[in-house]
Order: sequence, then C-alpha cells, then structure tokens
Amino acid sequence: KNDVRTYAGFRFITVMCLVILYAPLIVVTVYSFNASNSITVWEGMSLRWYVDVFVGPESAKFQQAAINSFSIAFIAATVATAIATAAATAIVRGGRYRLRTPSLGLITLPIMVPEIVLAVATLIFFNSIGFTRGYMTILVAHIAFCIPFAYLPIQARMQGIEDTYEHAAMDLYATKAQAFRRILLPLMMPGIIS
Repeated sequence: KNDVRTYAGFRFITVMCLVILYAPLIVVTVYSFNASNSITVWEGMSLRWYVDVFVGPESAKFQQAAINSFSIAFIAATVATAIATAAATAIVRGGRYRLRTPSLGLITLPIMVPEIVLAVATLIFFNSIGFTRGYMTILVAHIAFCIPFAYLPIQARMQGIEDTYEHAAMDLYATKAQAFRRILLPLMMPGIIS
C-alpha cells in the first residue's frame, strides 16, 4: 500500500494548487483595504470601502443585495431538499418503472452540464416563455441547480436503509405515510441535513 505523500513532487504540486486557489483571494482581500479609486494603484491602507458598504450613499443597494442573496440561498436550499427527498423516495423506494433511468439522468443533469451553459440555457428558456427576469427567475434557477446536490446524499443515505423497517412498521398497522414519517424520514435525516 503506497502513501500518495511519498510520491516525488507531491509537496510541490500541493503547494502550487493551494497558491493557485488562494492567491487571487488574498490579493482581492489586500486590495479591499486600498485607499485608491483604482484597483491597480496602491495608495495606502483604508477602511473606506467597508464603511461605504454600511453607511455610504449606495449602502441600501448593498444591504438589499445581501438580503436577496441570503433569502435565495435559504429558500433554494429548502425547496431543493424537499424536491430531492421526494425524488429519492420515488426512485429508490418506488420499485421498477419504465422512466426510472431517465428520471435519474434528468435529476443529475445539472451536475454534468457546465454552470455557464446551464445559466445561458435557463436565461434563454425564461425569455422564450416570457418569464420576467428578476428575483423569481434567480430563485427558480438556483432551485433547479441545487436539486442534484441535495439528491445525491439523500439517495445514498436511502440506499443504505433496508426496506424491512418500513415493512415492519406497516405490519404493525402503520400506513405508508406513517411509516415514511416516523421510520424512514428520521433515518434519512443525515442525508437530508447534509
């Protein structure tokens, strides 16, 4: 059994990957304290840009953008998780049906398609159906993009749960809904929360 850390050049490649990933973030962070109006000329340390975000003339726009970002993230994650839970239940526990494989492919498609292609396709789709661009279009697009990321851990968790628990609950006169709510859903929680 070989340890990957013993390979020649491992440390160099690791350091280069970290530098390539984090150097731009460090540069942007340092230049956020720049007193200059130019992003390329350093004129000294200043907190003016941070002050502008909270009390500057356009602070209301920044605050609204932050509120929109947080609300879209929360709603999209919640709705995508609910849809993914229903989809995982149907695909994993639904038995064999003709459209099972295409359904799985459709759910995981946003992971396989590059984000920019998905964004342009979504914009074209919204324009073609006359859906007004704004908060709702961003929310719907984020929900569609988040579903596969919620679906995969839920499906993996559900595949690890034997269906004998549900059958035992139904043998004890629980309905399918009760067996799902009281047995399957608590067992699925690690996948749902992740």
